[in-house]
Amino acid sequence: MTNNYCAYIRVSTSSVEQINSFESQEFYFKNLKGYEIKKIYADKGITGTSMKKRDAFNEMLHDCGLDVKQIDGKQIYIASKREPLYNYILVKSTSRFARNIMVIDVIRELRKKNVYVIFLDININTSDLNADLSLQIFMTLDESESVSKSSAIKHGKKTAAKRNSLGWSRKVYGYNYDKTTKTVTINNDEANVVKMIFNMYINGDGTKTIANYLNNNKVKTVSGKEWRYEVVSKILKNEKYIGNVVRLRITTNNIFDRDVVLNSEEDYIRIENAIPAIIDKDIFYKAKELMNSKIHFVNGIKIGLKTKIK
Repeated sequence: MTNNYCAYIRVSTSSVEQINSFESQEFYFKNLKGYEIKKIYADKGITGTSMKKRDAFNEMLHDCGLDVKQIDGKQIYIASKREPLYNYILVKSTSRFARNIMVIDVIRELRKKNVYVIFLDININTSDLNADLSLQIFMTLDESESVSKSSAIKHGKKTAAKRNSLGWSRKVYGYNYDKTTKTVTINNDEANVVKMIFNMYINGDGTKTIANYLNNNKVKTVSGKEWRYEVVSKILKNEKYIGNVVRLRITTNNIFDRDVVLNSEEDYIRIENAIPAIIDKDIFYKAKELMNSKIHFVNGIKIGLKTKIK
């Protein structure tokens, strides 16, 4: 049987340095002697700790005879009945393939289709069953490196937050942000709208009614669009309007799934009086209390909203 080879390359960011690395990897495979590579699959700016968004990687595995399925929120690869287009996948290193020891399961499914991975840096060919232990060690080392990097990044974010870093990454309705001086000032026109939203809400108007009122009066959101009740609700929950900046509200579930989840409140970094307040605290917490006590209907049944509003 004639061997059919494909190759896989990946870089984790879109920086100039990584783009150069990407081009180097591509050049490497195009000029690699001893292999007639039919196709190079390439992912740019994609992390090696997750396989969910690696389109080229998933396409390659499909072409090699695997199907992808979602089981309990996990992406699982299973050998299909399709004939694979290739019987060898070339990668320059284990970390380019994936920084995740679960990839061993992928390799085992590929074996069922008589498709093997050749890791050129460590000279391991998965057609050799005895190579599994060595490969698992290398994969574990790659995974440990990713865990260490993730922990360092989280620690850096927490340290920056504790140093009163505002973490201002996008426009907040009611405020102006000067990137040069890193200072926040009140936008008076927008602040008046924010005050109106809070006053209307505590006086009995719902978020949909408020959104309709703003749209009817040609008031635009921070992005220049029409108001939706969800946007009004977010404003009513935003502690920035009483001068507080809350950092580290969200995190990823783990570095491999990259699912975004809410941190527990004790993990927040709350910097009080960090910026000028637009709303009095009494009004803000009155609106919050009102929102917590709202009555909702689910399938015709009246229930109280018990979810804590943060």
